[in-house]
Amino acid sequence: MKIAYLILAHSNFNHLNLLLEELSNPEDHIFLHIDKKIKAIPAFPSGIQNLHFIENRIRSRWVSYSTVATINMLLKEAFTKTDADYFITLSGGDFPVKPLSKLKNFLKEGGEFINMVKGTTESRPDAWFNKFYFEFDRRARTSPSTQIYYRLEKWVNRYYKKSIPFELYTGLDWFALSRGTVNYILNTIGSTDKYDKFFKNTYGTSEAYYQTIIGNSGLNLKIKPSITYTDWSKEEKPAYMTQEHVDFFKNNDTHETPYGVRNFFFARKFHDGALEVTRRISNELLHNNE
Repeated sequence: MKIAYLILAHSNFNHLNLLLEELSNPEDHIFLHIDKKIKAIPAFPSGIQNLHFIENRIRSRWVSYSTVATINMLLKEAFTKTDADYFITLSGGDFPVKPLSKLKNFLKEGGEFINMVKGTTESRPDAWFNKFYFEFDRRARTSPSTQIYYRLEKWVNRYYKKSIPFELYTGLDWFALSRGTVNYILNTIGSTDKYDKFFKNTYGTSEAYYQTIIGNSGLNLKIKPSITYTDWSKEEKPAYMTQEHVDFFKNNDTHETPYGVRNFFFARKFHDGALEVTRRISNELLHNNE
C-alpha cells in the first residue's frame, strides 16, 4: 500500500516540519505546495524522504477556485510521478493521530474517503452555487479593493442567477481517494471543461467540486467519511487541537459525523504553538510501542 500525501501549506511552518517528519518513509511520497503569497520559503528538515516541491505555485484565496486549482495540480503531479494506491489531501496544519501502519491496513479495505451528500445543505446553500462570485481576498475586509469587489458582487447578483448543469454534491475539502478514482477525475477534467467552467465563480468551490465529479461519475464506489478529524463544536471553527482532543483520540477510534461514522487517522488544525500537543500525540499515539 503506497500513499501520496498532497499538502497545501501557507503558514505554521514549524508545525509543517513536524508533519513532514512523521510522514517521511521510503515507500510513500509527499507533494508539497507552498502558497505563492509566501515570498521567502522556509528551510525544511534534511532527510525527508521522497519530498516533491510544487514549483508552479498558486496564490490560494479562501473559499475560491484557486484551492481546487492547487489540488488538481498536486493530483496530476502525484499521479504522474508515482504508482501510489491512495492520494490523501492534507493542510500544513494537519497531523497524524494514528500510526501510518494502521492507516495502510485500513486503506487495504478499500473505499473512497470523502465527505459528500447529494445536493446543497444549510451550511452549503444554493446561493453558493447559483450566484456569481469573484476571486479576491475576502478576509481583507478593510482593503479598498476587497470592498469594491464585495459591492460589485452584490450588484451583479441582483440580476444574475446561474443555472446548474449537473447534480450537485457537497461536503468538505479533505479526502483520501484511490488511484482509480483519481484517474477518473483527471481524465474527466482533461476531457471536459464543464466542471471548471461552472465552479470557477462559485463560493466554497473545494467543498463541492470533487464531490460533484464523483457523484456524477456513474461509478459504483464505496463512499465513506473522510479520515481527517475536525472539531466544529467550539466557538472558533474549526477548533485548534488541544490536550483535551488528545485524550479523545486515545479513547476513541471513530466518531459520529453527518456523513456517517468516521474512522480518523489525521486531525486538524494545529499551529506552531501546539508543540506540547503534537509531542504528546507522537509519544502516546504514534510511537508508544517503539
